[in-house]
Amino acid sequence: MSCCTTYAGTLPQPLRMILLGSGGVSPACSPDTFEEAMVAYLLGNPGLACTIDDRLYPHQVSRANKTWPAITYYVEDAEHEIDLQGHGGFAWTTISFDCWSSKYLEAVRAAKALRQALQGFIGQWGNFAIGAVIPDGGDEDDVQEPADGSGVCWYSRSLGFRVLHGESAPQF
Repeated sequence: MSCCTTYAGTLPQPLRMILLGSGGVSPACSPDTFEEAMVAYLLGNPGLACTIDDRLYPHQVSRANKTWPAITYYVEDAEHEIDLQGHGGFAWTTISFDCWSSKYLEAVRAAKALRQALQGFIGQWGNFAIGAVIPDGGDEDDVQEPADGSGVCWYSRSLGFRVLHGESAPQF
């Protein structure tokens, strides 16, 4: 039995209705992906937008970037719920974030704003019902020395989250 199956059985009824009531995705949904909905939510969050503006990038940030702080994200995996009747209507998706800056405290501030935007969130990201956003691992700091000999260090703070969200059954 997967962690999703175990967790689904313990969800409060209102949360089960949010996630499973309409298959998790509105019937009149746009073709947005889960990742696009997440990015739109994060860039629309006032606290995070105040900190990073629109500097949220998939996978990596260019070292030529002169405006800091910035956040990179990587959608690691998704565990799609399947029960005895077939598609379960929701998934757990794991997302890793790195908050970057040339100044340590800016990286810390970006990580704090990201955590406040995500941790404990329940609601909608676009057309996706979000049942839970929980931390996945602790904060980790890193300093990267430049390979080009410029003497400019990059600081990062890494965060991970698991997101329980609704999804439609695949159409074959």
